[in-house]
Amino acid sequence: MFSIGEFARLGTVSVRTLRHYDEIGLLRPAKVDPQSGYRYYSASQLGQLNRIVALKELGLSLIQAKQLLAGITPEELRGMLILRRAQLELELAARENQLLEVEARLGYIAQEGTMPADDITVKKIPAPSPPPRRPTARSTSSPSSTAFVSSSICPESSGWRR
Repeated sequence: MFSIGEFARLGTVSVRTLRHYDEIGLLRPAKVDPQSGYRYYSASQLGQLNRIVALKELGLSLIQAKQLLAGITPEELRGMLILRRAQLELELAARENQLLEVEARLGYIAQEGTMPADDITVKKIPAPSPPPRRPTARSTSSPSSTAFVSSSICPESSGWRR
C-alpha cells in the first residue's frame, strides 16, 4: 500500500487531484484509515491512474474517462475519440485563422512601417445611469449637490471631457 503522497508521486499527479478523483468516484483509494482518514492506494491502481492521465491528455473529460473505465464498448470509445478529433480540428482551424491575422499585420507593418489605423472601430459606450434616489422625509439636497452627484456619476452630463 502507498500513502496518497507516494501514490501521487508515482502517478505524477498532485495529492489534490487524487482527492478530487476520490470525491467524484473516478479513482477510490484501496483503503481509508477509519481513525485518521488517510487514503492508501495499491500498486494495481497505478495502471488505472495512468489510463486516466492518458485519457485526460487526449482531451477527454473526467466524465468520459469514468465511462471508459466503467467499461464501454470499443464502438463507444471510437465515437468519443472521433468527437474529440472534431473538437481539436475546430480549435486548430481557429488558431490557424488567428495566426493568419497576426502574419497579415506583421506583413503590413513590414511594408508600411506602422500599424493600420483604418481597421480600428471606436464605439461610444453610454454612461451608466445613476441609481434611483430614495425618497426621504425631508430633502436636504440643493441644486449644487445634485450637480456634483450627477457630474461624478456621469461625467458627460456635466460637460467634462477628457
